[in-house]
Amino acid sequence: MSPAQIYGVPARTTRLNFQHQLAVSVTNGCLLHPAIPVSDVKNVADVGTGTGIWLEDLYTRQLRSEVISEDRCFDGYDISPAHFPKKGNCNHIVHDVLKPFPTQYHGYYDLVHVRYMALSLKTKEYSLAADNLMDLLKPGGYIQWEDFDYADISANPGSSVHEELITIISTFLRGRGMSTRSSHDVVAALKAAGFENVTREERNSYWESGLTHEVRKWAWTSIQRLTLRALIWSGLARDKDAAGIITRDMLRRLEDDYMGGVVPNFPHRIILGKKSVCDV
Repeated sequence: MSPAQIYGVPARTTRLNFQHQLAVSVTNGCLLHPAIPVSDVKNVADVGTGTGIWLEDLYTRQLRSEVISEDRCFDGYDISPAHFPKKGNCNHIVHDVLKPFPTQYHGYYDLVHVRYMALSLKTKEYSLAADNLMDLLKPGGYIQWEDFDYADISANPGSSVHEELITIISTFLRGRGMSTRSSHDVVAALKAAGFENVTREERNSYWESGLTHEVRKWAWTSIQRLTLRALIWSGLARDKDAAGIITRDMLRRLEDDYMGGVVPNFPHRIILGKKSVCDV
């Protein structure tokens, strides 16, 4: 069986939902950080919602014991409707986080959730995004931003091909103006926007030995998606065909290391902040 058959996740919708389940696993099943009181969460905005799976899970799981009254609101925002669910309990709205949100949503939400913007935002854009997200919150409202630090996709035991691939990808991301340690940029952006009590926590998959296969699947698929683009951009491959040959060879070597016991890390980071209660 080929590595693609073992680890590949062909459809983007399937991949996003798989990634969600892995994120839930490394956070011990929690959708909301324990520091955010569920009783205070009535209106929720999920920015970068993708397939809407986090928002639907929050509706059905985190608030299951609550009475979901008609005056609660669960809104998912994304720059494209391509992966919005065809049915569900939540609303879905097309919007770019780098543009101001409509004024009718200003000061409306108790919680703003953001996840996995590391490949969508350039480093210089985090501050603008944070300012726009601040507008959505009620005074005293919370933000929970979850993201990856690509530079921390380590492997244990060490793997030379894994390190080479992560170096190629990290160089590509930085060259495109993106961050490989996005959680630190999120912290800085939230503080600059005026959020209070900003904290950053790490969740690493190597803390959970039962996630080995899932993490290999995620890492292999993520590396596969980015390496070909990175090789062409960097000039390490003269064209797409050459990049494909190099990528396939490196992924075969990576698969050999996985079969030999190498396990990559899923570097999930959680950043929290709160809008001042005096911000009216």
